[in-house]
Amino acid sequence: MAHNEQLLIRRAVENVLNLDIPSDYKMRVIVVSNGCTDNTELIVEGICKKYPHDVLLISIKEKGKTKAINAFIKYMNKCIENGEKMPYVVFLDADCRFLHKDALLRYINRHEENTELVAVGSDCQPNVFNEQRNDVVAEMYRAISEMSLKLNDNSISGGSYCIKSHELSKLEFPEIQFAEDMYVSMILDGWFIRDKNIIVLYEITSNLQSEIRKKIRQEISTKLYHLYYEHIRKVNGHGRMYAEPLNEVYRWGGYGKRDLLYAWWSLNNIKKRVLVIIYLAIRLYAKLNTYSIKKLDDKLENDYWSTER
Repeated sequence: MAHNEQLLIRRAVENVLNLDIPSDYKMRVIVVSNGCTDNTELIVEGICKKYPHDVLLISIKEKGKTKAINAFIKYMNKCIENGEKMPYVVFLDADCRFLHKDALLRYINRHEENTELVAVGSDCQPNVFNEQRNDVVAEMYRAISEMSLKLNDNSISGGSYCIKSHELSKLEFPEIQFAEDMYVSMILDGWFIRDKNIIVLYEITSNLQSEIRKKIRQEISTKLYHLYYEHIRKVNGHGRMYAEPLNEVYRWGGYGKRDLLYAWWSLNNIKKRVLVIIYLAIRLYAKLNTYSIKKLDDKLENDYWSTER
């Protein structure tokens, strides 16, 4: 799913094309361009000419990640109706890339360890975790990543996850302005696992001002998700695809405040602790910016889909 990603889309596609896949599997890369006004589509069209059997471009005029996903699901369902075998779908954000060449193998192996699992999530880490960049934003994300290694949670990250196509075909993502990861975590609660051995690197912002704007967009999506969750619970009572979990281990869950405090205190120097506090202060500021949103159809002045590169 790509909206104005001309700077990163080639890297993302080529990263996937260079992955190792099982000898009895076939892989196709599908880019869904949604409302692009830059050269994203031209770049992908060029890649399609080079790899006509391996890369496909789907273009929709409206911007929105969930709109792009729904467009893909329609395409997928037609492929399946025509007899094409498509057991798994792996989603990858345009600003992400897999760290290991056997990432798809790891997804498939985890699914085959328990064939009843519907989805497998990845562990998303900032691209600067192992890179030499020493500005405030980079050092802040390194500190947050170090903390996250000490925390255990089970959730789907929008950066990348693998889902069975049969179950995906049953979903129609709500086309309101929030990212899909919380929706997937909610709807598949009890039927997915996050695998920390599948590592995806995501691009971080270039400066503190951009980071603040990004966090405001994220908090808007979180607020809209909670409003949507309240709505969906009134419809079916639990908001999940399956009323009962496959296993309690596969429930959507995170860490408590005590775990967070312990992970923060265990950071090995004061500077890292201060950087985490700055990160939390930005989150708090972003939350305050969403206070006025009371219902799903509130007008949002912030364009959630605009991203600075």
